[in-house]
Amino acid sequence: MKPRLGLLALLAVTTSCVQLRWARVESATPITQERYAGLAPGHANLGDALEALGAPTLVRELPADGIACAWAWQRGRTLGVTVSLPVTDVSVSLDYDDVSDALDSVVMFFDGDRELTVIERGKLSSLLARRPPSALILPTAARADPDVSRPGGE
Repeated sequence: MKPRLGLLALLAVTTSCVQLRWARVESATPITQERYAGLAPGHANLGDALEALGAPTLVRELPADGIACAWAWQRGRTLGVTVSLPVTDVSVSLDYDDVSDALDSVVMFFDGDRELTVIERGKLSSLLARRPPSALILPTAARADPDVSRPGGE
């Protein structure tokens, strides 16, 4: 039985495709603290943040009608791997990369009145993981309009 499993494993490896990726990436301009130094929780709102930083990379709706706006950038490298394995008439593929783990960001959280409540800086994936995500992630075209960030445009 073991020789058959070994033969199957050998066939799977020799008929599959493994691709490793390494890339040096520079995307977007880093947001320096000087650019948002005038924005203080309790004293600034969404309009002030958009004026200072421009359109965010990501907008997420949060509970209690709040939103999180993230401005993200990357300088450095990314690693990835893709494995494809043909199985009868279809091909099974697995793809992984660390791009989202490598994005540096400034995330600003706003309450239902769009008043700034918190500013956090760090890796985008870990900052957003600390807050419960919503079902709504706004498309790129809607990011520039703060009124679109509420369901139904309210």
